[in-house]
Amino acid sequence: MAIVGLILLLSALVLWRVLRDGLHPAVAMPSVWGVTLVLVQIAQPFGFYPVAPASLLLFLSGVLIFSAGACLGSRLATEIGPRAAPLAERLQVNYRALAICALLIHVVMLPLWLSEIQAIAGDTDDILVIAYQLRIKSVYDEVTTGSLVGNYLVLGMIVIPVLAVGVLSKRLHGGWALLVGAPWVVTNLLTNGRSTLVQLVLALIYFRLMLGPRITLKTAMTLAGMFLLIFGGGAVLVGKGGIDESVSVGEVAELIMLNFFDYALQGPILFSAYFENPTLVTPSWDPFRVPCLALERFGLCEPGPLHQDFLFFGTGDRIGNVYSIFFSTYPKYGLLGTALILCFCGAWAAFHHQRFRQDGRLYHAVLAGFLFGAVVLSIFLDSFLPLLNFVIKTWLVCVLLPRIFRSKRETAGPDAGR
Repeated sequence: MAIVGLILLLSALVLWRVLRDGLHPAVAMPSVWGVTLVLVQIAQPFGFYPVAPASLLLFLSGVLIFSAGACLGSRLATEIGPRAAPLAERLQVNYRALAICALLIHVVMLPLWLSEIQAIAGDTDDILVIAYQLRIKSVYDEVTTGSLVGNYLVLGMIVIPVLAVGVLSKRLHGGWALLVGAPWVVTNLLTNGRSTLVQLVLALIYFRLMLGPRITLKTAMTLAGMFLLIFGGGAVLVGKGGIDESVSVGEVAELIMLNFFDYALQGPILFSAYFENPTLVTPSWDPFRVPCLALERFGLCEPGPLHQDFLFFGTGDRIGNVYSIFFSTYPKYGLLGTALILCFCGAWAAFHHQRFRQDGRLYHAVLAGFLFGAVVLSIFLDSFLPLLNFVIKTWLVCVLLPRIFRSKRETAGPDAGR
């Protein structure tokens, strides 16, 4: 495990030297998987199960194929895109007007959201009970909010990154972004859990690295704290890892860290268990879930459940149900299908990353950020092609925003910002 991890880290170093871009998906993917496999090796004395050699070979080849596709995707973006210009000179939106409009949307939608979650969760005012009931019913009963509230929550996942871009481009005060973003963060955390918000935080970290000044120790600690706050908040709300009202604050912090390492390491281990013995679980993940959901209305496709069976990934009570991106592709599409899908995902992520660097359009910016998050999260789930519904909504919103909220700099002429 450590040897394969070090090979991937060496590959990432070589690609970084060639591309001169540490955030490029071709560099990020082997970096994430290399670190994860090394940590699995280090965690062996603590009761974590190992990853079998056959699975290690699949991980190594799949990640390198992803990186090869990413190199092709960035090359394509360079060939068809405009010449690069400083990102701070682009992304023309009136961010303050957007923030004010978002606050008005909150005024209308928050009461509607509250009434819907109370109807789903039952007769209780305890926020922890409401959060737990929402997660249980969404997992086992597939009960969700209505389409209007659901789209309101999705809109937040698009608008928050846009406002973050405005803050980092020095066109919006950070207080405005916090005021607008906080209600969306809380409502998404209570309604949908932490997985989407973790990907959002990773996207915000991506924007900070792309648009902000050089990272200092204080900034790095702030970003890490923001990530752990969202991750830990989700763990507390649903009682993950044995967290309940009886444990102390210090014990909660320790349990959150253990829960983090469990999630970070269980994906490769659980997929390896399935790869060695396919009868252990019945796979239902599919990268083409969004088209299947559309065809379901006509009786042409039946999507499987999102939540898989649980397996032990270590001794004691270490049990989980996340199996990495390979579980989304290999069981149904085999080795060739896995290679083609991973190559496409790498090209897709790198295309938006490179176009963001070149022309700075909001659509490329938001998608590049979320696909960067998908790279990091690939160790325990597939957040690439299952994002297709979000991709369509992101394109629509990002096309409309510059037209509805026209930048004062843009409307006042080329010298307005000087």
